[in-house]
Amino acid sequence: MGTSPATYSDPNLRFNPQSVCDTLEKIYTKFVTELAFCSDAATKNLGKYKIIIVMNDTWGSGGPSGWAFGGTYGNTIGAMWVHPNATRDGAVISHELTHALQGMISIQENTVGGGYVGWEPAGFFWEAHANYMRTQMYPRFAGDDLPRWMGTQSFHLSSTRHHYGTFKWLYTIQDAEGINMVNRLWKESLANEHPLITYRRLKSWNQSQLNDFLFNYAKKEVTYDYTSNNFGSIMRAAREALKTSEPHYVWRLYTMLTQISASTGRYVVPDAFAPQDYGYNIIPLYPTCSSRTVTVKFKGHTEVNSTAGWRYGFVATNANGTVSRYGALNSANESQISFQLNSNETGLYLVVMGAPTTHTSYVWEPGWPKIKRYPYELRIANALPEGYQSDYRAAYKTNGHTHSNGGGWVSNTATVAATAYVGPKAIVRGSSNVSGNARIEGTAWVENATVQNNVVITGNANVWGGTYTGSANISENAILNNCTVSGTAIVKGNAMEWGVSFGSGVTVGGDAEIGSCSTAGVYLQVPHTNNGRTECDGRPVSHTSNTDVNAAYTQLQMHRWPSPVVWPVLL
Repeated sequence: MGTSPATYSDPNLRFNPQSVCDTLEKIYTKFVTELAFCSDAATKNLGKYKIIIVMNDTWGSGGPSGWAFGGTYGNTIGAMWVHPNATRDGAVISHELTHALQGMISIQENTVGGGYVGWEPAGFFWEAHANYMRTQMYPRFAGDDLPRWMGTQSFHLSSTRHHYGTFKWLYTIQDAEGINMVNRLWKESLANEHPLITYRRLKSWNQSQLNDFLFNYAKKEVTYDYTSNNFGSIMRAAREALKTSEPHYVWRLYTMLTQISASTGRYVVPDAFAPQDYGYNIIPLYPTCSSRTVTVKFKGHTEVNSTAGWRYGFVATNANGTVSRYGALNSANESQISFQLNSNETGLYLVVMGAPTTHTSYVWEPGWPKIKRYPYELRIANALPEGYQSDYRAAYKTNGHTHSNGGGWVSNTATVAATAYVGPKAIVRGSSNVSGNARIEGTAWVENATVQNNVVITGNANVWGGTYTGSANISENAILNNCTVSGTAIVKGNAMEWGVSFGSGVTVGGDAEIGSCSTAGVYLQVPHTNNGRTECDGRPVSHTSNTDVNAAYTQLQMHRWPSPVVWPVLL
């Protein structure tokens, strides 16, 4: 590129060194001087040496290449390797500078094996914390990538399905104790220690108290009740923008319970929605009585694994989407709880969190079947949960009509053959074309997609774009974007896919995000050496990687439901 990169002929490689350095200096001042994440005292390496910045793809053939990476050089000083296009603003380089500073922790701040180095279960925290720090410099990024976060909020906290976004619990710490406590996690961590266990140790808590703290965080997720740097308001605005302009991205925000009995108000959380370790469910409740007093009987199934536990409680909200008040925290495996809305409160939610009695530090990509889940049943009086209220999805039922075969909603811009079925809670939008004997059932959302032949899209599946033919079956919480699914392929669970193709005999589920595949097999995980899978390897359901660590359970019979108090009369 010569000595004048600012005037280089290729605009994608052109950059102004002074501008890049000016931006990084501002971020450095924020992170080091103001927030004191890392020391640059004269006796420290950060005070002795300059952080190294390498511009990728500007060195010619064989030189450093790639988008953006941060870390250290020679176990001496922080460094980053970034493409010129990654330096146009501070969004990427604030993240990468954090990585450079994170690397300095084990070099100069915590030299006895801490700093989350060399231990796979803590690897997620490097990315989560880097994005957390980015929001300290640029608060607007607090609402970044909400679709993925909403779509994986029931997953375990350190899941690699959302390791860039799992930093909101740090906001809870920041609001209560200040950012120095977040810094202390790095500076005072021990070797081979999960950051949650670092925090538990620093607080002198037991596991139950850690669970209580994490539920305090989970309940804030209903309204993004975070005050520091206006994070909550930013996140609420981002979520509302998605609901209004791109509702197909509001994946799995609310847990859709399976109804066991309408007459007795019994529901069970579907397996795909069951919260994992510190994952949570948000269940809107719509009161059906004038007193607006809602009662819930809760039953957690402890027989599924050795660490099963829960935290749960009510959250009441105001008309502007902010929190009004929180109900009591509950932890019993079986109990009955009640809550009455005040006249000024417009929303009621039940939040349920997986609260393991013993912490598990998961390896990178253990695979869905190897992650503990915490299923539960509910009996709800004087309210209906999300999906069962009479005006479900009313905001999206404009400029359309009910389909003659099934009664579901079809936008006037979509085409649905008379032979195709659209169930009463399902919705077909955009330029979708549904033909043949295809069935859109459950609360499925289909938009801009071509669905033909005998395809079934059911459960809470979300399909946007793409072509679906043959006898393909898409169910549960599956999310497909611009995919091609044909033959007898099955996509289920919490599979999340973009632009891939699946053929006959392929079953994709669990938390899989895989590439195109036409080799018959069962794929319930992202391939990794830790789970023994490779791309499209054709392993059957009986393969050890697909063996679930969670035992099956039997739903309660009515006479076995806990009854600590008199069950209220439905009004």
